[in-house]
Amino acid sequence: MRGNTNLSSGTVRQKFVADTLKVNIGKRLFILLQPYPHAIMGKIVAVQSDFVILDVKPTQYSGMTAGLIHVKIEDIEAFYFEDEAYKPINKE
Repeated sequence: MRGNTNLSSGTVRQKFVADTLKVNIGKRLFILLQPYPHAIMGKIVAVQSDFVILDVKPTQYSGMTAGLIHVKIEDIEAFYFEDEAYKPINKE
């Protein structure tokens, strides 16, 4: 038998995203969510089941508060990790 062939493309994508986020715990992450233009930036604290947990800092968006937030992985449209080449100029 060759494994589970009943996986949908959405399930495969969610597993890939979850696995990618797990190996990058501790890094800063920028996420675009459905529907646009919702965006979140924060440090990855954990990945549990189908959620990523981020520690977010206050931003100019009045609806976003600082602290831990849970983001459903299936709602993530695109994500980017902060790396050494693209650090913000005013990083503390």
